[in-house]
Amino acid sequence: MAKRRASGSGFWAGVMLGVAIGVTAALLFGPQNPSEGETTRGLTKRNPSRELLGRLRNRYEEARLLGGEVYQRAKDEVLSSYARAKSGQ
Repeated sequence: MAKRRASGSGFWAGVMLGVAIGVTAALLFGPQNPSEGETTRGLTKRNPSRELLGRLRNRYEEARLLGGEVYQRAKDEVLSSYARAKSGQ
């Protein structure tokens, strides 16, 4: 069985390494020209994730309504089958 470390030093070293990599990537790939930054900030104001969330909500609502219809039909069918069986037909 492997030994476990008593301290969380490995975890924190990983966190610091992740932060260093993130900062480096931001500096390397970030816009060099301030006007490019304005363009990027303009794109975030449009918020494509909000549009995606709206589409997902619509699909969920459609699926919920369709599921309700299927459930009701199945319930009606089971109840009518039960009623026929109970009456001996």
